[in-house]
Amino acid sequence: MRSYTPLTQRNLGGIARNKLTLTLILSLRERRRKARSGYNWVSLMSKRILVAGIGNIFFGDDAFGCEVAKELAGKELPEGVRVADFGIRSYDLAYAIMDDYDATILIDASPHGSAPGTIYLIEPDLKMLDENPDEVVNAHSMNPVRVLQMVRSLGGTPRALYVVGCEPAVLETEEGHIGLSEPVQRAIAPAVEMIEKLISDLLLGRNVALSEEIKN
Repeated sequence: MRSYTPLTQRNLGGIARNKLTLTLILSLRERRRKARSGYNWVSLMSKRILVAGIGNIFFGDDAFGCEVAKELAGKELPEGVRVADFGIRSYDLAYAIMDDYDATILIDASPHGSAPGTIYLIEPDLKMLDENPDEVVNAHSMNPVRVLQMVRSLGGTPRALYVVGCEPAVLETEEGHIGLSEPVQRAIAPAVEMIEKLISDLLLGRNVALSEEIKN
C-alpha cells in the first residue's frame, strides 16, 4: 500500500527548527484563507528585512546590539532576513540600508531613564532628521541619527524603520570596559524573542505593537 506524507510535512519538511519558523507554519491556515480572498501572500513572504546590531564592544553595555545580532545570526531565520553586526561602521550600515530593504531593525543600547536591562520597541519618526543638525561621524561610536542622515544625503529613505533598544547600566568610560553588565546580559534572550516576533509580524502583515517594554 502506498503511503502519503501529509501536505504540511511534504512541503515544509524540516524547516520548523525554531519558534519563528514554527509561527510561520502555524499561520498556513490564515495564509490559505487570505489567498482565497485575493490577498497577496507571496508578496508578504518575499519581504527583505535587515536586522542590524550596532555598538562598540569596548564600551560596556554599548555592545548590546552586537551581542544580540550574534545570537540571531546563529538561528535559522526566514529567507530574505539578513542579520549583521555593524559595530561602529556607520558608512557600511548606511549603504546597507540603501539596498532597498522592506524594513530595517536597528538593535542598540540607548538610555531612556528606565531601569538597566529594560528593552523596548519603537518606530522612530524620521522627521527628527530635520530637527537635528548634521553630526560629524565619530570613529569610536555609532550614531543612528547620523547614519539615517547619511542615507538621506545619498538619496535614500528606509521604507520602515524599527529600533529594539536596551537601557544600559555601563557605557563609555575613560579606561574602557569589555563585557555587558548583568541586567543587560539578561536582556539578550528577551530581545531576541522580541525581534523574532517583530520579523514574524512584518512577514505576516500583522500590526506591530510598539513601545513594548520587558524589565528584567
